[in-house]
Amino acid sequence: MTKQARQTGKRARRDQHVAPLPGDGLQVQPRPQAAKKPWQPITDAQASLKNALDVYAVTFAIGEFGTGKTYVPACDAADKFLAGKVDKIIITRPAVGCDEELGFLPGDLLEKIAPWAKPVIEVLEERLGASYVEYLIKVGKIEIAPLAFLRGRTFANAYVILDEAQNTTPRQMKLFLSRIGEGTTMVIDGDLEQQDIAGMSGLADAIERFRGHPSFGYVEFGVEDIVRSGIAREICYGYSARYARMKHAPAFFQARVPLAAAA
Repeated sequence: MTKQARQTGKRARRDQHVAPLPGDGLQVQPRPQAAKKPWQPITDAQASLKNALDVYAVTFAIGEFGTGKTYVPACDAADKFLAGKVDKIIITRPAVGCDEELGFLPGDLLEKIAPWAKPVIEVLEERLGASYVEYLIKVGKIEIAPLAFLRGRTFANAYVILDEAQNTTPRQMKLFLSRIGEGTTMVIDGDLEQQDIAGMSGLADAIERFRGHPSFGYVEFGVEDIVRSGIAREICYGYSARYARMKHAPAFFQARVPLAAAA
């Protein structure tokens, strides 16, 4: 019997004040939906990140927008969850960005934080199916956790994604990293050129402390790794002081004054 038929019969019996049948309380658990195509890295940087996620418990992924530094961990998290290598997926990020705070959003805490986790959730839905992801969120196998509420927790046998990490403070980054337990994979991604907070970024501080450490992975994405679209690469050249006047940048942008210098 399908879920729709069961629910239809249940409503009919309830409306007619007929005693419920034993099967009325059963819930059909959604199954993971096979992705339309197998996921494979499409740039060397994406392949390096995938390899790092298989080797290191903690990996930093930094660089330009549209390179897949969020997409790759989300795909990897879905694959490892289905393979039973982790028990749950946890998504977190600082509640800062584009001059808006959580307090301006309607709803309870989960409803407030959910739009911030949407980039990761959309990839999980692509790989697992929207109904299955909805079910996993409901039963706590996928958790959207505000960064400020992590104190005192330990992540064990989990896949934890800290997105937009350039907007963490050093204190928040220490809080996050110190939550790691056995069997957990942590990936911290961000773009240091899109920092929305004053002062030093916790991402920059952590990279300074742990880059080159044998227990931490580190992958940097450049403009050549942008896969979102061709025009996105040109936008990156136009806004990034890092690429202005560099030899591999188009001649138009080599002659431009970086925004930082112009300001």
